[in-house]
Amino acid sequence: MNLKELTNKKNNYLVRRGNKAILQALRFAKLKGYSRLYLANEGSWVTYGQYGKKLKFNIRTLKTNKGIINFGDVGENSVVLFNDMPSYAFLQNEFNTELFKKRKILTIGDITGSIGTRICKADILVCSFGKHKIVNLGLGGVIASDFDMNIEEDFEGSTEELNKKIENVPSRLKFLREKREKIIQDIGKENIIKYDKKGINLLTPKEDFIFKYCEDNNILYKICPMNIKILEDAISIEVQTF
Repeated sequence: MNLKELTNKKNNYLVRRGNKAILQALRFAKLKGYSRLYLANEGSWVTYGQYGKKLKFNIRTLKTNKGIINFGDVGENSVVLFNDMPSYAFLQNEFNTELFKKRKILTIGDITGSIGTRICKADILVCSFGKHKIVNLGLGGVIASDFDMNIEEDFEGSTEELNKKIENVPSRLKFLREKREKIIQDIGKENIIKYDKKGINLLTPKEDFIFKYCEDNNILYKICPMNIKILEDAISIEVQTF
């Protein structure tokens, strides 16, 4: 397995950070003449909006169902930047690529959580290789597309080590999902918010026994509402940090 197989894109540019990939993707969109940027109201990443403002996009917010987008709400002649696995918990909706081309919508998909699970159909893909990611190298990222984006690579890691992490993606996903299923058995499937068997993390109600379970088992969790997770009271059990 190699990076091109994971992205299914002709061009894969290695960069210093996942955030750098996001910024480069938005810069490319700006150079192509796009001025409107659609972002999900939850389940995104903090730099989506920060970089959108920095590049002076007219930002439109999509109301979602726990980060899951109705892509029919995206206006024509615009860019949509989305997380392909919001909260690392459930796969994003798909969209009609031919219809989007006719409507001149440029799609940027963040595949940090979904890489190795499915091929995202967005025009441009971005991915982080951070310590707790699926490709858990600890640094760097990639921006991938069939477009010739003329990006200068500035990856500071070892490509040999990166290739090892990429080859290990199927094993890592299997390991994480086995951990997740064990947690589900322990706390009860009825306590899982919007279960997706292809997800990684788990969202649960704020129950004292779940807090205790996580603390007793040294499992990292985050408390919602949180823009990068969901905007409702919940616990995000961070399985991807195993």
